[in-house]
Amino acid sequence: MLTRINNIKKIGVISDTHISNSMRQLPAKLFKVFKDVQLIIHCGDITTEEVLMELGQIAPTEAVKGNMDTHLTLPKQTHLEINGKYIICATHPGGSHNAAIQTAYKLFKDSNPYMILFGHTHTPFSGLYNGVKMFNPGSCASGTVGILTVGLKEIKSKIVSVK
Repeated sequence: MLTRINNIKKIGVISDTHISNSMRQLPAKLFKVFKDVQLIIHCGDITTEEVLMELGQIAPTEAVKGNMDTHLTLPKQTHLEINGKYIICATHPGGSHNAAIQTAYKLFKDSNPYMILFGHTHTPFSGLYNGVKMFNPGSCASGTVGILTVGLKEIKSKIVSVK
C-alpha cells in the first residue's frame, strides 16, 4: 500500500531507539534536530509506544516494526510517495547486519523506489546499491539520526549527531 504525503521539505529519519534497553528517554538534542521536519520516519526497534507519541508531537510519524518490537502493531515495511514524485520505502530488515542493505533492497526492488530507508545495523549509511539510494540513520541509542531534505530534483541525506 502506498501512502501519499505532500508539502514535505524536510524529513527526520530515526531508528533503533531501544528505549528502556540502551536509553531511558529520547535525547534532548533530537528535538532540536527535528524541530522543523514535516515528517518523521522510524525504521524500527522502537521498543515502546511512548517513543511514537513523543515523535508524533514533533511531526506526523510513520514507523515500521523492528525485531525488538514484537508487542507493537506496526507494518514490517512502508511505501511512501513524497510530493507526488519520490517513492521512499522503509523497513527494519532484521537478520544478519552484513546483509541488511541487500535484504532491504530485495524487499523493495520491484516497487521502483527512489530511496530505501532501513535500520537494524546501528551503523549510519548513505550510498547507492544497484542504482537505488540507500539510507540508514544509524542508531538513536548510539547517537545518530538522519535528515532528508526534499528538493525539486533530488533528496539529499545527512547523518546528524544527537549526542
